[in-house]
Amino acid sequence: MNKSEKNESVPVVRKKKKRSGKNVPCGIKIVFFVIAFLIVAALILLIMFTAMRRSGKNKLYSGGTDAPEIGYVDSTDAVTEAVEAKSGNDEVYVYQEGDVSYNGHMYRYNKDMLTFLILGIDSNEPAPEVNENTNYLEGGQSDAIFLFAMNPHDKTISVVAVNRNTMTDIDMYDENNNYVRTAKAQLCVQHGYGDGRELSCERAENTVSELLYNLPIHGYVSMRLGAIWLLNDALGGVEVTLPFDVPEINQSAGTTVRLYGEDAFYFLKYRSLDEFDSASVRLEKDKIYLKAFMNQVFESTKADISYPIKLYQMVKDYIVTDISVDEMSYLASELLGYDIGGVKMYSIPGETVMGEKFEEFYVNEVGLKEQLLDIFYEMVN
Repeated sequence: MNKSEKNESVPVVRKKKKRSGKNVPCGIKIVFFVIAFLIVAALILLIMFTAMRRSGKNKLYSGGTDAPEIGYVDSTDAVTEAVEAKSGNDEVYVYQEGDVSYNGHMYRYNKDMLTFLILGIDSNEPAPEVNENTNYLEGGQSDAIFLFAMNPHDKTISVVAVNRNTMTDIDMYDENNNYVRTAKAQLCVQHGYGDGRELSCERAENTVSELLYNLPIHGYVSMRLGAIWLLNDALGGVEVTLPFDVPEINQSAGTTVRLYGEDAFYFLKYRSLDEFDSASVRLEKDKIYLKAFMNQVFESTKADISYPIKLYQMVKDYIVTDISVDEMSYLASELLGYDIGGVKMYSIPGETVMGEKFEEFYVNEVGLKEQLLDIFYEMVN
């Protein structure tokens, strides 16, 4: 066998080349890129949301934490006794400014409370634009007035209904926004002395705060009644159980009914001007509806934390608020941990009497102080 024959009989073994990263199929690279992008995007959104929550919390609590100026419900002697007394763990009670004595105990304002003013404005139109023709006597009356209070210590929510006819000090202005005087009048008219937007809300907020001994209020939301149809039907209607006959929607006491559109509107708006203290009857309807409405919104928020913001976007032309998007984000995430089914409903105590022309509601001062202690204070000895 010659040399050439040997070469022909020996098989040639070729080594396979190792694939480098450059040869990874294009489809796999795209998948990896998309996954990496989604992870980075999720991290960015998480960081942004966390930053918004922190920013929202800081802004809300900058709204004020000073204790209301209730004063001593009991005598100053009771305060002295409380200061000298010792608690069960032998720690001496130390008085702080703003502490309140009641029934032998000392109470301290819960500075972690968040309180918001909710106003229902008697108008079917969107909130007005402010311009050189604005009449500062036509801001619109606030027929519904509520306080929404969040207690982060026990994760409870309290809603306080305030009678529209509550007699208190009202700051009055002329059509050009010049201050005229301060006089006793129904609380509902304070919003009317303004631009129908932020100025009206700020004046109403200040007046309600002063009525409640300068209780800190951390934000406001005013909503025109024209938004009720939109919000109500966006929830698929609101289910309520009626404690009394409601002739305006042809329903009797004890009935459970789901309110839609026009029925929801008249359920909240209607009151008989021929019936004495009809404002209090309507206020009870408002409380029933508001509690049911909140429960449905909270349930939807559990599934979609952005749900309240979506509702706001739907009716923003009818709403005026100083609560920012980052504050809304913080509140929405916080409310998920609250006892939604245990919302406590209150009405400021008092009595309605007939004035010279209109009904007037006078607050029971002792009852109001007891209510504030129950909602906004904690026992400290």
